[in-house]
Amino acid sequence: MEFEHRLNLYHIFQTLYEHHPDLLNEILQLDDSQDFATVSIPRHPYILGMVETGNVYLLTNLLDGRTQKITQTQWVWTIGRAGRNAIALADHHLSRHHAAIQYIPGQGFFIHDLNSTNGTYLNHEILQAPRRLHEGDRLRLGSLIVSFFLCHQTVMSGAIAPDLATYLRESSPLVSPDPPENFVPTLSPDQQQAVQSRATSAFLTPDTPLEPPEPSLPKPIHPAVSHEQQSQILDRFFQIHNPEGKSK
Repeated sequence: MEFEHRLNLYHIFQTLYEHHPDLLNEILQLDDSQDFATVSIPRHPYILGMVETGNVYLLTNLLDGRTQKITQTQWVWTIGRAGRNAIALADHHLSRHHAAIQYIPGQGFFIHDLNSTNGTYLNHEILQAPRRLHEGDRLRLGSLIVSFFLCHQTVMSGAIAPDLATYLRESSPLVSPDPPENFVPTLSPDQQQAVQSRATSAFLTPDTPLEPPEPSLPKPIHPAVSHEQQSQILDRFFQIHNPEGKSK
């Protein structure tokens, strides 16, 4: 009974290998604990081809499990076990120089197999010649299956509504604290020159005086009085305050 069971399993694996060899290889590699011990596989491995104005690069989390930006002057990124590759992975199923991703202006990103021992697979098909990569393609390199994404357009999002900005400002615990009282912002040379220019112009031609001017008082009016009129005024003054002198 046990012999028949093993024989049936053998026929199943033989049929599976004849019709789906890639799938069988992936199943067998899941039981290879040495691969998992030597290769740090991120949770969702990916490679993103980024095309900007005059700048092309790759973003990937294959290196140390962290997303990193990889630039290359010739727009060719090699993948393999050797340390000099743009994406170097410690996987003994990889050849030293296993595959390469190349960007061709006006055409896109292409995947090349560099005569690797175990081959490069694109969407479960072994790569026989360079193939163009598209959004969501799946690559199998050694024992690692990687998703490829493509970004060649930048979209500027509009400003949020004022009520949403107010809500976020009042309810979010992530609002940055107010700067300390002795906080001095770091200004660029252009900003420093602009501030100095404004301060100088304000010093030379102030818009408003620092202190309001004192109100001007009217000047006293002194009418011209002749000597004869002055004598008459004095005589009247004495007559009023010294009536006795009048009787004499």
